[in-house]
Parts: sequence; structure tokens; C-alpha cells
Amino acid sequence: MTNHKSTLSAPIFSRINLSQIDSRNIVTTLQYQMVINLNLNLLEYDNNTNITTLLADDFSVNDKQIIFNIRKGMYTVGGHEIKGRDAEVSLRRMIYAKGSHSKLKDLLCDYIKDEPCEAIHSKDYNLTLNAKSKSYVPIILTLLTIADNVIYPLTALSSDSDDSTIINFKETTGPYYIDQDKIVEEDLSAITLKLNEKHFLSQNMPSAVTYRKIDAEKLIINDKLNTDFNYIHNVLELYKTEINSLEKDKSILSYKTAPLRNTMIFSTERGRKKLTSAELIYFQLLIKKVLLQSTENYPEISFLQKEFYPKGSDSNLTQEQLNQLEERYKIIQNSSTPNKKITLGLYKSYYDKYAASLNNSSMKVVQISNPPVINNSENVDLFIDTIDSGFKESLDSLEYARTFKIFNISDHEMNDYLNSENKAERLKILQSIHFNTLMEGYCLNIGSSPYTTILSKEWEASPSTMFVGYPVWKIKKKN
Repeated sequence: MTNHKSTLSAPIFSRINLSQIDSRNIVTTLQYQMVINLNLNLLEYDNNTNITTLLADDFSVNDKQIIFNIRKGMYTVGGHEIKGRDAEVSLRRMIYAKGSHSKLKDLLCDYIKDEPCEAIHSKDYNLTLNAKSKSYVPIILTLLTIADNVIYPLTALSSDSDDSTIINFKETTGPYYIDQDKIVEEDLSAITLKLNEKHFLSQNMPSAVTYRKIDAEKLIINDKLNTDFNYIHNVLELYKTEINSLEKDKSILSYKTAPLRNTMIFSTERGRKKLTSAELIYFQLLIKKVLLQSTENYPEISFLQKEFYPKGSDSNLTQEQLNQLEERYKIIQNSSTPNKKITLGLYKSYYDKYAASLNNSSMKVVQISNPPVINNSENVDLFIDTIDSGFKESLDSLEYARTFKIFNISDHEMNDYLNSENKAERLKILQSIHFNTLMEGYCLNIGSSPYTTILSKEWEASPSTMFVGYPVWKIKKKN
């Protein structure tokens, strides 16, 4: 274990390019981790899944209008004070971003030709958002907690225009910054975050956090964490066996989320045209059975789970729906093998381990490098991938599932969801989407696993069990 008394050192398995760290284009877990480490959202969820303030000092809702008061006295390390204008420009650049994950545009803006969105205004320390509908307000508040919508200082951007780019990470709204005056497009093997000691969150925090690339096989030595490191962020993709080894190390503590990481068998559009829903489910159940019986001890699975969402979440199936799903699975599993041959796509790590046991007269296994949801060049019918679920209703994840057609979501259902002011009604719609997605063979859950944060005992953390991702600024030195 590292001897650092005031700093953290964390492993990464790939190089990091700062020019690719932007909330408008989060693709990898490492990009996500850096975004939430360096800049803050207006709001966040507390450990009890209640929305609370973060960069905002407080907020109020009046019909369709949301007014935020930004914390006063919030300065970047370079001396720029964060105000409402910083938040306005940050949200505008997300609204106008090409291919943006955020749905704020659809909830805030009415477009007439090319006129700008008039739903966002700021003055001094205030930011005002005017929703298109009162029913959109709770959804907007939820979206303001996600990494896509972090707030950047104006001094970190090339301009205050909607298409501005990030020019440095020395100026941040979070308590950490990178001590470089400009961003260089270069793949780095290490990067250090330094603490802005004037930040309101900085008390008892590590003075620096270094992320350093290491080969995965060198991270754990004789069931102990490599002594160069004293922290593993929970989105680093370790196998279950590796985590079990680390937990034997008496000098570290581990913090686990609920089983939010689902390993799923998804059908493609091609597969759904080629096979009936019953045939899709037949092959999904067959693949699941083979993987769970594999001598490789399929590494992603800690909990067997039929549903996509974890127990206790907003979108759990009713007992009646769950009974119907189990009965459908039972009938299909006992039916005869469909007289069709399918193509299953596996990423390299899965392909190397499981292709031999899955290849047979009715199933061809091919190696894929990207999800076959937009470009299905390998003509894949089914593929295996991991995807995160959550406890709270999330338009962001729902829109992702709809865009890539991995859930069975109709335009009518999406419109009903967005236009419902009653949370119980929205959750009923989500339940229906969840149920129909599973019943129609869009996906089948092999099983789930938690995310795990590893930390030296000199430090303490209190991550929520209900959310993926844990910003490093929530780690404190033990008193």
C-alpha cells in the first residue's frame, strides 16, 4: 500500500487524453470519472436518493419555473467567481451539442426556425429555467444531477457561445483542478488532480489525486493491492475474483453499491425481424444456461436477477408481472429448439473464453468490437453487453435505451411519460416498458453485480449503495 499520507493514487487501465474529457461526449467510464471529479452539478442525490443542492445554494419551483441561487464566494483556483452566467453557458452548450445525451433541449426549448432557446436566463448569482410543461419540472431536476450537465467556469471555455470548447482544466467548479494552462491532445499515462484549498468542499480532502496507468495483471500481487496505489474508483472494471482477492487485504476497506451492473443478452433489430419473441427468448435462455454452467465461472455475475432494475427501485415489476414473465420463460425453455440458426456477438474478452462452448449447429459466435445497435456489420442477432440500471426514474437512461432500441419503447409511451405530472403514473409507464421489453425478448438479464470502491484505511468514504460513480472529492482523511 502506498505510503502517501495526504494523497491518493489510483490505477487506470488505459491512457487518458484530456482533449476527450467533456460532458458533451461521455463515452468511457474513465471520461465519466474525470468529468464528475473536476466539475460540479447544480444538484445531486444524497445517500437516501433525495435531490439536494450542490453548486446551487438553494432552488425554488413556481409552476413551470425553476430558480437557482448559486453559492456565493465560489472561486476557481485562478480567482474567477462562479455565478449564474457560468451555469447558463454550461447548460446552453449542452443543449446545442450535436449528439448530446442530455434531453434538456426537449424539456425547455420551443424552436421557431433557428432562434435560440429563451428558456434559460441568468443574472448575478441567479439562474432561471422555464420548463415547457409543469410535468417536466421533476424530470429536469433529475437531469441536473447527471454528469452530462456539470457546470464549467466561463474561464475554462473558449467563449460564452453555445458551441464553446473546453480550453483548460485549471479552472473548475469542483474542488480539484489540473495544473496545466492549456489542454494538449496527447495520450497520457498519468494525470494528477490538485486540491483548490479555498473550495467549500476541500476540508480533510486529499491534497492531490494521481491516476496512473498500469497493466491489469500487475494491480494485485499475492492478494494485496500494488503498493503504488491506495484507491480504486468503483468504475474500474475488475473481475469478481479480483475484488474477492483484494478484500483479503486487511489494510483496505471496500464499499459496494447495490447490484447495478447488469450483464444482458440483447437482441438487435435484425434479430427481432428474423425471429419471433419466443425464439429470441429461447436462445437467450440457452446462452444464459451455458454461461452460468461454464467452468470459467462467468465473472460478471454476483446476483442472479430476472429484472433489469434492482429490487426496491422505482421501476420494479409487480408480482403479477414477474409471475407472468417467469411462466413465459418456463414454457419457452421447455419448448423444442427453433429450426433457425442465429449469430451471437461477443466482445473479445467474452469471445476468447466462451465462444467454444457456445458455438453449435444452431448458433454461430462472432467477435465484435462495438455494440451492433447502429452499425451491425457482422449481422448479429443477439449480443452480450453490460449496462447500468438504477433506483430512480431516469429520463437519461430511458432515452439511451430508446435511441439504441434496446428497450421496447413506443413514441406514445414516451410522450405519456414526459407529460405526466403524477409520479405514480410515470412509474406505471416505466413498469410497462420494463415488462414488455423482457416479455418480447429485447433483452434478458444473465445477472448483476455491484460496483466496488477500494480505499486505504487511512481514508474514509460514504458512497451511496444506490448510484454508480463516486467523485473523489467525497473521500476524506480519517480524523
